[in-house]
Amino acid sequence: GKTFFINNYLEKEPHKEKKFIKISLFGTKSVDEIHKQIIFQLIGTEEGSLSNSLIKIGSSILDSFGKKINLGIHDIPIEHVLKTLTKKLDKEIIFIFDDLERITVNIPEILGYINILVERLHLKTILLANESELTKKDQYKEFKEKIIGKTFLLKQDFNTSFDTFVELINISKTAIIDNKTTIENIFITANYHNLRHVRQSLLDFEHFFESIEEKFHSKKELMQELIEIFFAFSIEIKNGKFDIKDIKDLQLVESIEYYMERMNDKKKKKEFTRKPLDLLLEKYSLTNREGLLLTEKMWIELFNFGILRQSDITESFENSKYFVVKSQKEWIPLWHYHELEDNEFKEKFIPESDNRKKQV
Repeated sequence: GKTFFINNYLEKEPHKEKKFIKISLFGTKSVDEIHKQIIFQLIGTEEGSLSNSLIKIGSSILDSFGKKINLGIHDIPIEHVLKTLTKKLDKEIIFIFDDLERITVNIPEILGYINILVERLHLKTILLANESELTKKDQYKEFKEKIIGKTFLLKQDFNTSFDTFVELINISKTAIIDNKTTIENIFITANYHNLRHVRQSLLDFEHFFESIEEKFHSKKELMQELIEIFFAFSIEIKNGKFDIKDIKDLQLVESIEYYMERMNDKKKKKEFTRKPLDLLLEKYSLTNREGLLLTEKMWIELFNFGILRQSDITESFENSKYFVVKSQKEWIPLWHYHELEDNEFKEKFIPESDNRKKQV
């Protein structure tokens, strides 16, 4: 993604003649907050070492204001600090503003501040943003025409990002690497182009994986299906397109889908209001699964609280098609009765006495 690309560049490339000032605008509520971040980075001072409202700057930085005086941060002229530091550092200063579309302050205010850096101070400035979101904001198009010289479209490199993200996990690494293609397909199908959510989902899965008994790790088909379902839910939730509590509609979706297919009633299908879970299952081709490995309640607990009891996970997996045990509860095949062949249905659910009567 954009942030990964710029961070990777700043870390790997030598920048002896340049000083980069990178400012995150995510959640920024005022221009004063941005100004404060810039000042602290310019003078190389940790924000936590000083009060939020006052800053002491020596005469070497602000000589025209006298020696070692206290100033409110908003009173410090950015022009003066930049001119003084540029001479002192003997480096070109380049500003990077990340997540421009995620600010909560009015867009004209921040664009006006950036305009000072670009037009009045003639400083190079890089904006990282989702431009499709920015075009929805007031005055952006006008600002772009006047201020922005070049625009570059960054194509996301899933493979490079994935390999970097995998280094952040440990116990689930083998399962994740084995299912790289599965995760990539989920990412492509989601079509949100947000690699940050893939990273977060990997970390969430690592935490979940700690509660899974080791005997299940070698079941590759089980792990593939689990990862597919988990990442589909996770990415949709992180993008705000799905609420995990809506998974309670799973029984309703399965029942209606089954009867609609058997009745082949196109009119009723049109009248049926499609629910969020229905759309999600269809989007990721999960509609033909025998359940979702975990119960609806467990999925809700997992995404709400981030943890499940190991015994509950074990019971669910052992009752899945991947671990068929002799002690399998009778209600499990009954729950999936519409997936059974006719002969299997008769064998399991028609009493032997009824079969004899029919034969007679």
